[in-house]
Amino acid sequence: MRVAIVDGLVTLFYDGSKLLFNWGLNLEWQFSFGGRTSDECKEYIRERWTWQQVIVMEGVSVIPEALAEASPFEVVSDESDEDEDEGEERADPNMNIWLKNLNNDDAYALHRACSSYQPLKEDIHAIIQDKGVNAFREKNSAGITPSQYLQENPYTDLKEMDFPVLSMRVATVDGLVTLYYDGSRELYNRELHSERFLAYAEHGRLDEYLNRGHSGRVDERKDWDDLEEMGVSDQCKRYFRDRLSWQQVIIVDGVTEITRLTFSDCENIKKVIFPNTLIRIERCALAGCKKLAFVKLSMNLEYIGEYAFSGCDISSVFIPSTCREIYDFAFLSNKNLSIFHVPQDIQLGDNIIGYTALAEASPFDATATERYGQAVNDNINQWLKNMNNGETFSLHRACSSFQPLKEVIHTIIQEKGLKAFREKNSAGITPSRYLKENPYTTLNEKEIIREYVMKMMGDVE
Repeated sequence: MRVAIVDGLVTLFYDGSKLLFNWGLNLEWQFSFGGRTSDECKEYIRERWTWQQVIVMEGVSVIPEALAEASPFEVVSDESDEDEDEGEERADPNMNIWLKNLNNDDAYALHRACSSYQPLKEDIHAIIQDKGVNAFREKNSAGITPSQYLQENPYTDLKEMDFPVLSMRVATVDGLVTLYYDGSRELYNRELHSERFLAYAEHGRLDEYLNRGHSGRVDERKDWDDLEEMGVSDQCKRYFRDRLSWQQVIIVDGVTEITRLTFSDCENIKKVIFPNTLIRIERCALAGCKKLAFVKLSMNLEYIGEYAFSGCDISSVFIPSTCREIYDFAFLSNKNLSIFHVPQDIQLGDNIIGYTALAEASPFDATATERYGQAVNDNINQWLKNMNNGETFSLHRACSSFQPLKEVIHTIIQEKGLKAFREKNSAGITPSRYLKENPYTTLNEKEIIREYVMKMMGDVE
């Protein structure tokens, strides 16, 4: 498509003939923690940030494809005789009516307020006082929340964080600055992340930004000095100051979903505890939390999204039996990850454990410095699911299960002997290590052995 200088601005004339957004390359520059960003990715990002003005050419569809697909109506192909060569897509006539009335009805009062021209802060306050803080998370029939409307609305500077009624509790717990997250507020602000990114681009430091932190370490003082030097807004500084202050996150009981990018690049978070009400962890939810070493997942978790925990420092993961799917790259670049316990019937995506110690320890051709191909991926996924199958690994299974039973462990060691605690599986993990790392039990190996020995001696029943 044509690019020219118009009124002193680098201008793209967009004719709709090409899909400009590339998910793969976009995710690569944001979450490729295992190595330097590819030249293709750098060129893609560099080109996107050269445009200063976009003129959309006449004839480009008014309704984006994603919105048409989100509508409750069908987009069909017109294959009439008048156009024999190629069918034309036409929307159900009700779609126009739907667009006009999308946010009518009292249930969508906050949607209307946030999508209006120059929304009034007083109006939004009145609505959330009436409907409660969770109104910002409610979706209309197009799947859009008031929070999204407010963030995308070009006619206002208001942001969700401007409403103090939505502030969440922060306290010091066990020496860690802890955020109690109740799901009532969208924590990720794409506009402020873009502002930081643009600041690097405008100062000719795009490559430095794209490759920052690939060593697994980030110089936070330098990051902060860079923001000061490059003149980002005070709002942007406050936003990143908050995100970098959290060291622990406790998700409050009742939250069912962690939305995409919620805690991404919160580089000082070390520990996250999820309630048993949580069902889904969406794409990139905790990507880039470089110090995150401990997670306790919900026992009712069903889904972990793409890149959800990529670029963290987790060494052990215990997935509950309720979980049905872990999507591509979910634990990519957790270099110290060596324990990954999953149920047998789970669906695993591509490169789930790419760039990890566990991938390197596998009996297949995968190293801690490369993504692996499809054949290796399928073999590794089967290996992960069946690692502790068989009678030989009964103690491994018992110690890695949710809430292991002391009686079951006693029965196994009575048959196999105490040496069974030291036997390694194909990943080099012992039952002793599973028991020590398992976040769902307080059982202690020494205490189990002591009680077992006393029982054998007849000192306890």
